[in-house]
Amino acid sequence: MTPPKTHVIEIKGAEFVPATITLSAGDSITWINRDIVPHTATATDESWDTGILQTGQQYTQRFESVASGDYFCRLHPGMRARLQFADG
Repeated sequence: MTPPKTHVIEIKGAEFVPATITLSAGDSITWINRDIVPHTATATDESWDTGILQTGQQYTQRFESVASGDYFCRLHPGMRARLQFADG
């Protein structure tokens, strides 16, 4: 069994970079806001939310579920990205 990983997604230029990431159950994601305006990363089904991240702030979320899911920025709804699970 592979140990859990922490993936990093940067928010910059009003985009989530990378826009799609593949996780295994137990992995975590750290979002870092490198943009000049605040953003969130929020599950489309609202099952998780980073809260508002100001410039330079970060948030880490662990994922136990093995279903894919889309997320977006509540403040800029056109910003969208996707989580895919390798073992689900």
